[in-house]
Amino acid sequence: MRRCIDVDRVDLFIPEISVVGGFSITSTPRLLRDRGIIQLAVKESDHPPAAWIHNKCHIGSRVSIRCGGYFFYDESLGGSLNDLLLIGGGVGITPIASIIQSAIELREESEKEETKPAVNQIVLLYSAVETGEFLFENRFRYLSDRHPFFQVRFHITGKENGCVPEGFYYGRIDSSLLHQTVQLLDVSRLLCYVCGPPPMIESMCMSLKDGGVEQSRILYEKWW
Repeated sequence: MRRCIDVDRVDLFIPEISVVGGFSITSTPRLLRDRGIIQLAVKESDHPPAAWIHNKCHIGSRVSIRCGGYFFYDESLGGSLNDLLLIGGGVGITPIASIIQSAIELREESEKEETKPAVNQIVLLYSAVETGEFLFENRFRYLSDRHPFFQVRFHITGKENGCVPEGFYYGRIDSSLLHQTVQLLDVSRLLCYVCGPPPMIESMCMSLKDGGVEQSRILYEKWW
């Protein structure tokens, strides 16, 4: 299980199902190290592995797993005191949820031990078609209320009936918003994580580079 610590996804091999299930890890490396637990994001659907998890899986069920992926927070990438900018579109938020929790845990550890923090500011820009599609919304709002260094913006990209609800913004995450956000952070120590549909990834990465962020500090994972 230790090989699953610094990864972002799990392939699930279920004995009675020929289809392999691939799911994002939403928990942190600490949870795996301390308690041997991996938490996955599994949307209920007719996809055989997902359907098995929701309808047949129980305590004691045995499966095989293969861990992989490189989309996780590696504090060594930018040295100490990184600023983090995370951009998620739709279900692309799932691996980002783990990155946010991991970064906050590192910040809490440094404050407890009175050492120089690995993380300074964390900003999440998250877009979805409608309010009901924001995964982990309550978790992110709770973390933002609890930690002043973590800020989150929820952007609705679809048509909403009436006014935009309080706590949400209307419109896509665009280059203007990205440039404004980057200016509020330390671009020399900024790490950017982007996950969502390919067109969104390409647009965000281009806007970040235009805003002065080095290519080596932009990490992304495309959801097809």
